[in-house]
Amino acid sequence: MPSIQFNNIAKEPLTADVYSLSGQVVAINRSNQTHLHASGGSAYASVTHQGYASASVSPVNITSTNSVYDDVYILTESGEELFIQLVNWENAGIRQGHYIQAIWLNITGVNPPKATPYLVINNRSLGKIIYNYQGLGDAVRPTKFLEAFTAYRYILTTPEKIFVLIALFIGFITIILLPLVVIVAKGCRNHLEKKLPQIAERELIPKLQPFLLSTMTKKSA
Repeated sequence: MPSIQFNNIAKEPLTADVYSLSGQVVAINRSNQTHLHASGGSAYASVTHQGYASASVSPVNITSTNSVYDDVYILTESGEELFIQLVNWENAGIRQGHYIQAIWLNITGVNPPKATPYLVINNRSLGKIIYNYQGLGDAVRPTKFLEAFTAYRYILTTPEKIFVLIALFIGFITIILLPLVVIVAKGCRNHLEKKLPQIAERELIPKLQPFLLSTMTKKSA
């Protein structure tokens, strides 16, 4: 099993086994699923001893997300038929008859080992390579405990670091340290989320490119 070595965003060295499957698409079934998320909807009522009543109601907030599911059946060169399910990979343009390759990792440098989702879909018939940047970003994510510290040490610019230190100092002076620390930590984590795909593109994608199979010629496709 081939393996690669890379650093996560906290500069910690990691090792991962590279898994790859490839073959010709013999069937593909696509479906769409809509997921609804509801929040809010609370109500409150009270009556004072003078007999006055008050009530408040917060509205229900409903949001929806749409996901595209592709059930793909692949026939490998050895004649084995495999099934994979791809979620939101419609940009790969896969159809029946195409030769495709899927790559993912099993990160062994962490405890417990962590298997990633599909990180790369290589549509060899179209010469189209699509990367899963969210999955790549999660692969270089530090441990939960180190997220805010990592963002402060490696990602924030010098002026931003100075601002954070000043904010913490003000927190000590005004005796509101804990709420302020929570706010600062949340801000650092939000900044980290934006940077993870960029770090992954620099750190992981070059390591995965040697495993990509070449584009299929028209004759072989």
